[in-house]
Amino acid sequence: MSEVRIDSQEQSNLQSEMKEYYLTQFRGPEWLSATYLENILQKFLKNSKLKVKNIVVKPFGSVGDAYASSMYSIDALIKTDEETLRKGHYILKMMPLSELACEKLGKDCYNVQEKEMDIFQNIFPEFKTVLRTIEEDKNIFPKAIAVDRIRDALILENLSVKGFIMADRTFGLDMKHLKLALEKLARFHAASVCCMEKNPQIFKKYDVGMFSRKTSAFHDFFSSNMEVLIEEVSTWEGYEMYSEKLKKLRNFMYEKAFRCSDNDPGDLKVLVHSDLWSNNLMFKYDKHKSPIDAIILDFQFCSVGHPAIDLMYFFYSSACDEIRLTKIFYLCQFYYYELKKILVKLNCDLSAFPSLHDFQVQVMKKYFYAFPTTMIIMPLMKSEEPDACFENAHQRTEKAIEFKRRLYKNPKVQNIIKNTLPVFDQFGLLDEM
Repeated sequence: MSEVRIDSQEQSNLQSEMKEYYLTQFRGPEWLSATYLENILQKFLKNSKLKVKNIVVKPFGSVGDAYASSMYSIDALIKTDEETLRKGHYILKMMPLSELACEKLGKDCYNVQEKEMDIFQNIFPEFKTVLRTIEEDKNIFPKAIAVDRIRDALILENLSVKGFIMADRTFGLDMKHLKLALEKLARFHAASVCCMEKNPQIFKKYDVGMFSRKTSAFHDFFSSNMEVLIEEVSTWEGYEMYSEKLKKLRNFMYEKAFRCSDNDPGDLKVLVHSDLWSNNLMFKYDKHKSPIDAIILDFQFCSVGHPAIDLMYFFYSSACDEIRLTKIFYLCQFYYYELKKILVKLNCDLSAFPSLHDFQVQVMKKYFYAFPTTMIIMPLMKSEEPDACFENAHQRTEKAIEFKRRLYKNPKVQNIIKNTLPVFDQFGLLDEM
């Protein structure tokens, strides 16, 4: 449990502050109360005498940090016995408040909340069991305090208490950050391989990733942003050829992306995260501000697929410019050896595991995934616009189109696109099918 012990004077001061805050400030969902949290913690800690004295609920995160959920921080005063008063810190995660977001992310489309609750409740205990056998189960993903199916809510530990923070999403991650994240991703993927080996049907229902033939919920987002991208690139001197190629590409972009998500016979299969970027990671730093640990967050879009989906999405959304242009396949090699190392330790069947060469060939087959990540999703991730929201990202209203135009005017975004378009063209990603 994320908690800190406090002395008697701190207890008195904090109780007064929390009482005042509770009487005058934001309280979150109506059902969220000290009694609700008390019942949850009693079950989680197996302590029927535990009491929650007060809670403070605040919106968690800033504009542009999250589009697929509503998140709240919960700070609580907890009495675990007759003498001891502690501070507990948690995160409440629910469906977004936006009606449009609920429609596109709900049960008839991506079903993100139910999927993530299911993964925390049913899949991660299996992962922990598998990874614990080789002592590799620490700090892969947050600890779930409760999965509330009635309210469609997740209560998670607040990792900031353990010293984890998010990197600045508007800047690219350097090699140290990327390798730490890949080490955790390799363990996440390896655990899924091991679980599928034991139970081939374990991930049967996880068949809808970011790009899926089973839903068109995000088509307006991708197509409207593609139109604004073409509009912007058309104004750049020396990019006329790319502008013309982009105009043709918009007619078959979805099919090329769908083929990346298809599970080809003989290809490596894992449970992919599908939304791995800098804001879905938290890092811990040493006294020299160098990253020493990482934890993966947000499992709403998980699906079975090739690791290249996570690799391309992660590198092209979150890596710094130099690495994005020169080190992608080096990092794929780093990930490959890390994954293989964990699978060997887990004593998994490697008879069909690809050689490094074959793995890189498989990655190249999925390389197009880098295109929508860079050209359509990344500009939203880099946004510092005050009106960044699900509606402006997904709609085609005049207000939404103006918002998208501002995304593509961002100098950081333009620099990335100008540098990567020629690379994508060299690899044939802009060509017709």
